Amino acid sequence: MNYQFSIKSKIMEPNLNYVKTLFLNKNIHKIVNVYQQEYFNDTPQGFGDFLRGSFYLSYICNILDIEFDIDLNNHPMSMYLENNKNIYTIPYSEVKAYINHKMKDEHKFLEELFIDINDFTSGDTFYLFNNSIPPWFDTNIIQKARKIIIPKIEPNNNVLEILYNKLKTFGLSINNYAIIHIRCGDHCMNIKYKYDSEKHIISSKHLNDIIESIKKYSNKNKKYILIGDSNYFKQEIVKEFSNLHTLNSNICHTGHKTDVPILETLLDFYLMRYSNQIISFSAYGHGSNFSSYCSTIYNIPFHQVILQPVLTYIWPEEPSRQFITSSKNS
Repeated sequence: MNYQFSIKSKIMEPNLNYVKTLFLNKNIHKIVNVYQQEYFNDTPQGFGDFLRGSFYLSYICNILDIEFDIDLNNHPMSMYLENNKNIYTIPYSEVKAYINHKMKDEHKFLEELFIDINDFTSGDTFYLFNNSIPPWFDTNIIQKARKIIIPKIEPNNNVLEILYNKLKTFGLSINNYAIIHIRCGDHCMNIKYKYDSEKHIISSKHLNDIIESIKKYSNKNKKYILIGDSNYFKQEIVKEFSNLHTLNSNICHTGHKTDVPILETLLDFYLMRYSNQIISFSAYGHGSNFSSYCSTIYNIPFHQVILQPVLTYIWPEEPSRQFITSSKNS
């Protein structure tokens, strides 16, 4: 089953009239979701979060009958993208991030967003970053968003050549393999969040659960590539399966400035993009946006397993926030 925005927001169904009443600035004709590694008001988010927010904004723009677009030209990943021409004049240092950290009432969050949109007087295009959860699923809106997003995130020829060579080392080719993706936690990528050390360490139980779940959900006659944020876990898991391949990779969190090459993280994304199935294991209650939105964008069959116990964050300025797990798989 493909990922269908299983985490609900407070707007549980289309509320067209409410959103329309918030939009007073008729000089705005377009909203652009801007992905970069620094915002003046908040912490950058991951690539999957950006994709999630892009679907959300596409929904909002569809309601308002205005244009939507994305921009990645101020992010280092743009050097690996085929379509990296800058068609906007964006004051990147002034781009504001609208992130609903506390998962507060969606109506209140929208009201705060539209205060800034309505006060905007510097042109007809409003630039921002948003990672909100799309509030409902509609095939037509998803398809519109795909047509905007896909051309902007396609890899260039150099990346494709590297990807093909990696597949050749496994005797594989595009679309004839499946992906197993593991999301062990930001601590595996040295992200500088404040952790509850006793609740943010993935354990041998998680490892054993992944191995048993792979046995349950995988096909012995099918070839798989194992990707994820923990080389240790990948090496331990691959020992158990003859039809499972992996590579050590030094991946990073794309929302954070780092010396780790972003290319290796993007290669994991494109390995998913050219697969025929994704099975995702996450130690976070919200799952993995990185794999789930790859599935959504490219319409790849997707199955998600939430590992127990889930890991917890201590978010900046929000010391009590904790992700809540769901018993349902997407």
